[in-house]
Amino acid sequence: GSKSRLYDIENISLTYSYNEVFNRNINTEFSLMREHNGGVGYNYNNSPKNYKPFSKIKFLKKSKSLRLLKDFNFYLLPKTISYRTDFNKSYSEMKMRNIASLNATVPLNIVEPDTMFNKLFNLTQNFNIKYDLARSVKLNFSSNTRSIIDEPEGKIDTQAERDALRDSVLTFGRPTMYHHQYDVRYTVPINKFPLTDWVSLTLNYSGTYDWNAGSMALVNDSINLGNVIQNTNKKRINAQLNMNTLYNKVPFIKRLNAGPKNSRGGSKNSRSDSRRVAKDSKEKNKDSDKEDPEEDEDEEEDEKNTLDHIVNVFSHFARMAFSVKNVNMSYDETNGSMLPGFKPTSEFFGMAQRFSPNSAPGWRYLLGGQPEELDLNRFASNGWITSDTLLNQPFTKQYTSRLNIRSTVEPIKKLRIQITAQRSETINTSSLFKNNGNADIPIFELLNENQTGSFNMSFLAIGTAFRPMEINSSQTFDDFRNIRSQIAHRVAKQSAADYGVPYYPSGNYPVGFGPNAQEVLIPAFMAAYSGTNPASQKLNKFPDIPLPNWNVKYDGLTSIPWVKKHFKTVSVSHGYTSTYSISSYQTNLFFADLGSPFTGTPEQNPDNFDVSGDFLTELQIQTVNISEQFSPLIRFDVTMNNSLTTRFDISKDRQVSLSLNNNQVQEQAGKSLTVGVGYRINDFEVTMATANGSKTFSSNLDLNLDVSIRKTVSAIRSLEENTHQPVSGSTDISIKTSADYVLSERINIQLFYDRMVKKYEVANSFDTANSSFGLRLRFSFGN
Repeated sequence: GSKSRLYDIENISLTYSYNEVFNRNINTEFSLMREHNGGVGYNYNNSPKNYKPFSKIKFLKKSKSLRLLKDFNFYLLPKTISYRTDFNKSYSEMKMRNIASLNATVPLNIVEPDTMFNKLFNLTQNFNIKYDLARSVKLNFSSNTRSIIDEPEGKIDTQAERDALRDSVLTFGRPTMYHHQYDVRYTVPINKFPLTDWVSLTLNYSGTYDWNAGSMALVNDSINLGNVIQNTNKKRINAQLNMNTLYNKVPFIKRLNAGPKNSRGGSKNSRSDSRRVAKDSKEKNKDSDKEDPEEDEDEEEDEKNTLDHIVNVFSHFARMAFSVKNVNMSYDETNGSMLPGFKPTSEFFGMAQRFSPNSAPGWRYLLGGQPEELDLNRFASNGWITSDTLLNQPFTKQYTSRLNIRSTVEPIKKLRIQITAQRSETINTSSLFKNNGNADIPIFELLNENQTGSFNMSFLAIGTAFRPMEINSSQTFDDFRNIRSQIAHRVAKQSAADYGVPYYPSGNYPVGFGPNAQEVLIPAFMAAYSGTNPASQKLNKFPDIPLPNWNVKYDGLTSIPWVKKHFKTVSVSHGYTSTYSISSYQTNLFFADLGSPFTGTPEQNPDNFDVSGDFLTELQIQTVNISEQFSPLIRFDVTMNNSLTTRFDISKDRQVSLSLNNNQVQEQAGKSLTVGVGYRINDFEVTMATANGSKTFSSNLDLNLDVSIRKTVSAIRSLEENTHQPVSGSTDISIKTSADYVLSERINIQLFYDRMVKKYEVANSFDTANSSFGLRLRFSFGN
């Protein structure tokens, strides 16, 4: 078809509909309902031309360093522009009959019923644009506005009322809701440079803005609670590092990555190098060895084999040194806020005034900027915030961040290691920003600020993972109790340095940092259950750097001749995942009122201390958790040449929770062993009776047997009393067998037997056993 143009008449669309219903009956003198629906739309879609002004310059084509300039491009026109306005106008008037007066034999003094009116005039506007500024820069924006056309009360039968309605329509009515969202994506051309062509980097910024009108019922001469505005912004960074591309910049490493080119395992270059050395050695000793040529040949072959072996060993170590194949990193950060009591309206893309540079709430807020207390005070001084003292809706802010790192490592052939790390944090802040004075002399203040949040990151607790889990004792728990004193003195010294206050040592524990102080327990808990030296344990409750977890898989055992002879495939895998998390925390409101926290003694500054004699902390944390899973610790998946498959799986897990409310540690540990066997009988024939006699089916019969044993134990350990209390414990034995047979494409039949036995380790529970067996028939009704 022809090229789309901005001014094409077919881009415009018009719609209109009208409906009228008139009704009258013995009770109703008349009832009239009219409804108008219509809309005007503009829709432009195009595949704009991409301009590359420097792409045909010869010297730019030949230069890799100037690739960025050669690939410079832009678009003049957007891909999509759409705008649509729709209206819905409904009008009804109804008058009831005065039936009592009509049936009366004598005149009745009854007021004639008034005519009742019901009117609604809604207007919606939608705008959307998609504009690729260049191939690496993409912009999307969309907005939506809802408005009400306010009409004069009653029937519009005067010129003044008609003029008022017309003016309201021409100004698009009174807005009740405005929303816009935008998204900007930028692919950073860092890969256009020869030194960084192994790096891919993408930046993304997106956000939203909302304006919602307050209730008109709460707007009068004495009350004005204003409107509500809110916004969000999201920043995302994605980076990909292709390490092979980086390694291949070095010719020797490039040859290593290319791998061997013959069955003997040595690369062409390495073997030629070793032969060249052997040849030189032969020439040097040629004269001295003339009298014994056979001995010369043996020595030459030995030298050649030795050099080949040295080169191969060096190549293997070199491959291990450059085993990281790729690294992927992503970081997301989202911020949002909601501000009630906002007085200005929404006129132009969320602005209160169309073309004023100082219009509320300002471009920064419209584009996702988060207001601080200074911004709120500026809003108030500009008259944008209601001074009504009845405002009690909180001003809120939200913050979330998430970091993900993933890397693939291949130190040797067919050994693949996936290394991951993650960190996430959520913070929610709530406060009141309102007039704390009176209507005549407003005094705006930020009151009762409260913060809640959560934290999660990948962790390493493998240092204590293989210690035995006992109900009545725990070496790790004992370490936790014993290192608290050392951690307490480190925390006290750091606090003294941070706040510039004296350090008060007092016996085993310094003043303000007792054995059950939050600032002491959390780093001691992390050190003890990760196996970290308490002298090097970080004291930060929210660590900045996540620790690695991993998954390992090796498929190279079949390269061993004996294994290859007896097995079709052999796979060995291992996985480790651990997390450190704070499920929830909140602001300590008493801490905010302290002028000099972490100072003095209970006698000097009693307000700085809690009832236990520990310093008040800024955040009150309820629970700290460490979880760990070896999933699996080790697993073998084997397929034999006769189609027999076997699976051997050992898994291990534990969850440890520190409750800061009662100073107790709850620990749960589990380990499981699973053995699975499967066998497929190809073309297994089954004869079944049918209505017409019998029919023989030929299909694969899959036989499976899985046996698993899992043992779990849980205990609560008290820091105060140094006691251990069993909570639960059990041994679960599961046996699952099945035989699957496919009768046809749509019918599958399965014979199964399952048994679950649960044996409890505690006296207040009874052992249980459940068995199930039967026949399952599956019908597929798909195409």
